Parts: sequence; C-alpha cells; structure tokens
Amino acid sequence: MEKQVEYYYEKLEEIKKRDQTDFIKIHINNKTIILRAIDDSDSTVKLLTKCRLAYRNWFGSDFKISELKTIEWIRNGIMNNIDRSLFIIFFQEQKIGCIGTIRYNKEKNSAALDAMMKDPDFEFPKLMEIVEKVFLRWMFEKLKIVKITGYLFQDNHKMMHVHKNCGWKKVNEIPLKLVKTKEGTRWEEMEKSQNNPERFFDEIEITYKNLMQNFGNIEYEFLDNELSV
Repeated sequence: MEKQVEYYYEKLEEIKKRDQTDFIKIHINNKTIILRAIDDSDSTVKLLTKCRLAYRNWFGSDFKISELKTIEWIRNGIMNNIDRSLFIIFFQEQKIGCIGTIRYNKEKNSAALDAMMKDPDFEFPKLMEIVEKVFLRWMFEKLKIVKITGYLFQDNHKMMHVHKNCGWKKVNEIPLKLVKTKEGTRWEEMEKSQNNPERFFDEIEITYKNLMQNFGNIEYEFLDNELSV
C-alpha cells in the first residue's frame, strides 16, 4: 500500500511540473477537447473566477470572490498542495472549464472528484458528461485507485443527473447547517441530535466497473505515457 501512496503523490507532482502538456484528448463530432494541468495565467484566473461566481451556491463555503483570491487558490490550494490536481478543459483551444482530484485516502486507495466546472456561457450538449467519464477513467487507470468519491448538494439536480449518467451511486446523505465565518459563510455537518437541517450533502461514489458499464463509445487518448513515474 505504501508503494501505491508514493506512486499517487509522485504522479500528481510530475503532472504539475508539466504545465501546458496535453494529458487527455477527446474527439466529439469533429471537435477536439484537451485537458492540461492548470496554470496561473490571466485567462485561467478570469475563467475560474467567473465560474466560481456563477456556481457559488454549489460550494461548501462562500466569501467575497475576486481574481486575487483565485490566484491564491490556484497557487496555494492546488499547485503547492500535494493532495490536489486540477486540469483546464480546452475546447478547440478555448478554455471552457476545469476538473480535478482531491482527498486521497490511502487506507481505501480512493480519491475524490473535485472542482468540475464549465463556463456558464459555453454550450455544447453532453460535453461535461463526456469529459467526466474520460477523466474518471484516467483516474482509475493512471492513478491506479480503486474507488472515486464525491460530495454535492442534494438540490444540485443538474449535476447529479450528469453524475448518474456516468455510473455514480449515492451512499449517504449529510445534514448541514449554515455558519458564519470571518470571510463569509460555510456549510457544516450537523450533529445527529440536532433538528431541522437547512440543506443536505449527498455522498456519492463510483467504481471502475460502474463507470465502464456507463462509458459508451467515446473517442479519446491518454497522452501521459512518457511520465517518469
């Protein structure tokens, strides 16, 4: 197990060193989608700030969102975070979203899907569902994990529909209360003895078997075979 833990973290570290490298390529209706490791360029910062503002209701915490905070999040929360990766999604070389990993569990050899967002002004049918399926397959096959986990608000019906089409299963629901913080607000899990939750998280998970049962006919390539780990 220790060997797998080392592999997982070495893989993420190597990915971060290879910015602007194409890791995943997907072909949809004669269009090309590329996933590359995140950078902190102006265009990336503007895109992620726009997404964070558009989807702020679907995050576990809220605060005054700015490009400065986005830069800090990219550099400290992702680039310098051993447990986290994030990929920018390019559609015909246009940056349109992101998807990543977080929360590796060495006992279960699992990791969580994280920060899956799309520019709210960009439309292409089933794009994020296809990207999610291929990215999940990459996580299983390239990071060598056995399970992928996730959390989302129970009232986020649109995202849950996308996840179910990929093969995710609900395993738990978590009652939440809204609390104030120095910077804004945060949703926290309630004690079981407390009543009247304001909201719920759905805890979900997916196995490789469930993903492949729902994968379908997708044209894709993994382009990171020459990584050193």
